[in-house]
Amino acid sequence: DDVGYFAFHQANKQIVNTVANFIGLDARKFSTETFTKYANCSAASVATDLLRQFSGGGDSAAVAETTCLVTFGIGLSWGTALVDLSKTHFGGLKTYVTPEEKKVPREKQIEKWISYFKGECDVS
Repeated sequence: DDVGYFAFHQANKQIVNTVANFIGLDARKFSTETFTKYANCSAASVATDLLRQFSGGGDSAAVAETTCLVTFGIGLSWGTALVDLSKTHFGGLKTYVTPEEKKVPREKQIEKWISYFKGECDVS
């Protein structure tokens, strides 16, 4: 009850909802929209979720003074931290869009990675 918001690592929406339901969280205290919008962005999903909430782009209540950061990974590793975000300034969130002239067709990307894993080229 003392925690105002839970910023979960969002590997997928089902995991977040299952954990939240298991511990009886009010739907306004967490979000699954980061996964829905950006997919699994690994450990960055916690920071991305906070940025979305602070910038007003989130679907939950505003991030509270006491926020619980929750992350987990392979092999049942996990970590949590309770943080006071009352004096935190977030500058916002911007999605990078590759300019058309720099886009590489998917087939070419796949060919390049196959060559790389065969040891035939450098990916840089």
